[in-house]
Amino acid sequence: MHAKARTKRTLLIAAMLLLATAGSGCGRTLPVIDAATLEARKAALVLAGSSLAPEETEEIRKAAGIKAAADKIALEFVANSSTNPDELASIIGKGKFDSVIGAGSELAAPLSQLAAGDPESRFVVLGNGIDTAVPESMPANMLLKKLDDAQKTELWDNWVNLQKASGLTVLWIQTTGSPVPAEWSPSEEADKVLSLDIYPGDTWFPQLTYQVSAVRPSMIALYTTVDNAVLTKIKTLKLPVVDTVGGLSARYQWSRIVPDAMAASLASETRSGTELYTAEETELSRK
Repeated sequence: MHAKARTKRTLLIAAMLLLATAGSGCGRTLPVIDAATLEARKAALVLAGSSLAPEETEEIRKAAGIKAAADKIALEFVANSSTNPDELASIIGKGKFDSVIGAGSELAAPLSQLAAGDPESRFVVLGNGIDTAVPESMPANMLLKKLDDAQKTELWDNWVNLQKASGLTVLWIQTTGSPVPAEWSPSEEADKVLSLDIYPGDTWFPQLTYQVSAVRPSMIALYTTVDNAVLTKIKTLKLPVVDTVGGLSARYQWSRIVPDAMAASLASETRSGTELYTAEETELSRK
């Protein structure tokens, strides 16, 4: 425990012991709390990132509060948390927290940095959205939970199979570094795929126009992220455009996820590294 945090906790214990003693002297019946009991009480800091919707932040706050009350955990909650490491270090440094839980993928990088410098505490990051970047270096006292990529693939597998069963033709736009899975577009169907990055400037558009004319697809599916200018051009071809990269939404069951994270961070056995959300914790759907 850091010297500053130790001093703060010692003063808190002394104050509460004094209050208990004074109260009994005035004829009031107050429980006498011994120092060992206070010292043993766990403390948790829960940070809700700014990427969370207001209703998600409220759900996390409630779930953390219920868990803290049930397990007698000292809880501090911060909404719209900063991602600045110095500001986060200041918040964490105000108290001795046994665990720090950050909800929001944007907190993964800064908290991994702080966890490395605070091995006495445990850190948990709860990813949100569709993609959560895993920090290059994950300290042994940090756990990161993220969406299972297999869930995303399965959802689009079902969609692709439905298009094929319906006799609909899909023209895919990809990059050479991230090609469309072979199960979705076999190599013998190369005329139904356009690799955007092999065409300089806007020269991809005449090629796409030609392929649309030749293949006569029912729709165009994006297997890569494109900017608004590219998307606007694609839409001039008057075909439905399906975004398989950003076209998913995830619903997180924070009332289940947060209590589990708090328990994991305060348990005697450490859970660390990367864990995937279960099907009970997240629900994926197409937008």
